[in-house]
Amino acid sequence: KERNVSIFEVAECGSELSLDDDFPFDITRITTDFESNIHYNLHGSSFWSIQGKNYHQLPSIRFFLTGKTELPSNLREQPIIQMEKGKIINPSNIITGYQKTQKTSLSPFRQMQSAFDRDCLEAEKIIIVGYSFGDAHLNETIRMIIIHNPNAEINIIDPYFSKNKMDEKIGIELLSNSSINLSPSNLNENTISFLDGKVIVYEEYFDDYLKKIN
Repeated sequence: KERNVSIFEVAECGSELSLDDDFPFDITRITTDFESNIHYNLHGSSFWSIQGKNYHQLPSIRFFLTGKTELPSNLREQPIIQMEKGKIINPSNIITGYQKTQKTSLSPFRQMQSAFDRDCLEAEKIIIVGYSFGDAHLNETIRMIIIHNPNAEINIIDPYFSKNKMDEKIGIELLSNSSINLSPSNLNENTISFLDGKVIVYEEYFDDYLKKIN
């Protein structure tokens, strides 16, 4: 922002946040901004605060961007909400493990996921770094890229891809949605190609990948 680069991180704020700041998320801009450079934490952040009640002191979840870390254990009152009848969830600013799907249906998680889907379906190149393909809702987006964005090139950067047998995992869950032959081919010692070059795996660290593409 200090260099006049359009940056958006879920809320309208300056380049620095103070400990007392609480900026409400701009839900409309999350779903409609096509021009800015964006940074979305799809699974939340410790720099999000959570409000468990509305102005009438009724249960209502709302998140804010803040300048200090917020931990669920520090909350005076734990927020609780029912997304489905009889199924109570405890919303948190960081989503991990249990009830992940239900928690991501809250705002702003759902709007960020929608924006993520939109961008992936329109992108010419997708770069995946440090992801183990363990989240069903993110895998679903990648499946849709393969099916509905056939011109996009997907680059996976993982130095332990073969060691962890990730080719078997993504082959079954993701790549099998294409009609192209699934058999991988080695472009060189550290590079594997799938789906005739649509998906390319670089078995190297991200800094080495950056040097290569620059």
